[in-house]
Amino acid sequence: MEDISSTLIHQRKHHETRLAVVGRSKEEVAKKLEEYVKNKMIENLDNSKEVVFVFPTQMPIWSQDKDFWILQEAVFRESLIETDRLIQKQVGYSIWNQLFVNRNTTWEGSSEQLKFTLFALQVALVDLWNYWGINPVSFIGIGLGEISGSYATGLLTLQEAIHRVLSMDDRAVHSDYVSLSVEQQLQTWVSKRDAIYLEISPEPLLDQENMVDRLEGKSALLLRCSFQDKTVMLESLGHLYTRGYPIETISLNQKRRANVHLPEYAWQSTKCWFGI
Repeated sequence: MEDISSTLIHQRKHHETRLAVVGRSKEEVAKKLEEYVKNKMIENLDNSKEVVFVFPTQMPIWSQDKDFWILQEAVFRESLIETDRLIQKQVGYSIWNQLFVNRNTTWEGSSEQLKFTLFALQVALVDLWNYWGINPVSFIGIGLGEISGSYATGLLTLQEAIHRVLSMDDRAVHSDYVSLSVEQQLQTWVSKRDAIYLEISPEPLLDQENMVDRLEGKSALLLRCSFQDKTVMLESLGHLYTRGYPIETISLNQKRRANVHLPEYAWQSTKCWFGI
C-alpha cells in the first residue's frame, strides 16, 4: 500500500477529477474503491470556498494507555517542542512532560496549565495543516480560541500569542459558556457563509448534527482532527484534496519508496496514431 501511495503522489499527475480513499488495510481500501465504482459518488472540484479554522476551548479527556500517532509527524512534534520551550521560560514547567512523560491526560491540574496545554496543541495543529498546504482565511474562536486563531491567521507571532495567553483570565479557559459561544458563532457563520470549517482540536468536540438541526437542515462541511485516530485527520485532508485545495502532497509521503506499475488511465488505453 505504501508503494502504491508513493507512486501515485510522486509519479502521477493530479487531475481535476479526484478520489481520495483512506483505509487501515488493503481490504478496506479495496472495499471503498468498489463502493465508488458502484455508486460513482465524487465531490465537485470547487476550491472557491474559504477555509475557516474553528478553535474550541475545551480539552478532551484521552485514554492514558493510547499512543498519539500525530507525534510521528515531524512538523507537529517540532512545533510543540518549540512552543513548550517558550512557555517553560514563562511558567517554569513543561507541557511536553505533562502530556507525554507523566501522561497527565485527565486535566486535574491548574487552569493555567490547561490553557497553555490547549494553546500549544492548537498551535502545533495549525503548523501541521499549514505544512500540508491548508491555510485559513479566517477563524472562529473566543478567549483562548481567539488567541490561537490570531496566530493561525498571522495577526500574532508565537511569542506575542504566548504573552496574550499568560495575561488572560484562567477562569475563561474551560467554561461551558465559552464553548457554547463557539458553537453559536459557528452556527451564525454557517447560516451566512458557504465555507469549509476545520475544527482545530485534539479530538472532535463540536456537535455537527445538533448544529445542522438548529439551522433547519442547512449543512456545512465540518472537518475534524484526532490524535488517537489517524483516519479522522486523513479523511478531512482527503475532502480538501478532492475539492481542489492545494495540498502539499509531497509532504504527505516524504520517503520515496519503490515505484510500482499501476493501471493506465482510461484514455491511455487507445492508440491515437493514424496512418497516412
